[in-house]
Amino acid sequence: MGDVLLEGGLTVEEVVRSSLTVALQEAGYVVYHEPVDPGSDALVMDVYIDEFWAWFNPGFWAITLNTKIATDLRLNSGGVNELVTIHAKERRQVATDGAWIEIIEKALQDYRNEVMKKVPKLL
Repeated sequence: MGDVLLEGGLTVEEVVRSSLTVALQEAGYVVYHEPVDPGSDALVMDVYIDEFWAWFNPGFWAITLNTKIATDLRLNSGGVNELVTIHAKERRQVATDGAWIEIIEKALQDYRNEVMKKVPKLL
């Protein structure tokens, strides 16, 4: 038992921003992280991270590693808010560092896929 930390001093905000950027770019959008000019026709998205958790559930023969990510995506142009929530889980015999990395990477891929499905609804 112990704490699971992000590598290299990364924050949850940075991990979510990176995954969201990749998803939006794969959906065909150009993403800027700096403020845009007020007269610009660029869409501005606010992202609220509601949950980013990784935990395990003990079992008799195996444990279940879990990761849950939930965000609220909001366009400043008055568009609809979209909640993006995923829960990835995988059964393992032990919770090694590699197993934690795999379940979090799986969750981030699931998150990117879910963002690509929901972003068109925002516009």
